[in-house]
Amino acid sequence: MKHSLLISILAVVAATTSFASGPSISVSVAPDQITNEGEEAVFTFTLSSPSSRTLFLNLALGGTAVPGRDYSLIGNFNKNDQLVIMPGQTTGTLTLHTFVDEPEGRAQESAIVFLLHGKRYSVGSPDHAKVAIENLR
Repeated sequence: MKHSLLISILAVVAATTSFASGPSISVSVAPDQITNEGEEAVFTFTLSSPSSRTLFLNLALGGTAVPGRDYSLIGNFNKNDQLVIMPGQTTGTLTLHTFVDEPEGRAQESAIVFLLHGKRYSVGSPDHAKVAIENLR
């Protein structure tokens, strides 16, 4: 009975724990404050060491600004909307481009990019970056 319980516990731990090998990746953004006048901010994903394989970064978006309405994201994406970092690179970038729009009552909005767990990399710190978007019109 003890062995089956131990195996069950190990199975649960294995299913809920990320054992990703490869570099640790952190994210930053510059500048961290822009306007809704067609300005840009660059999110940089920094690897702790170059990867020998192509990495496909899983990302999530948050904040009060709406993708497609308030901004677009420009980067090397694959068909699964993962950011691609090629072998040998130590950084990958994603550009947020704001659209000129009406503020709809909000003086400021935000866009947050979160780095999620994936194959061949681990999530470092910080795991997200936030840009404030000031509405001028």
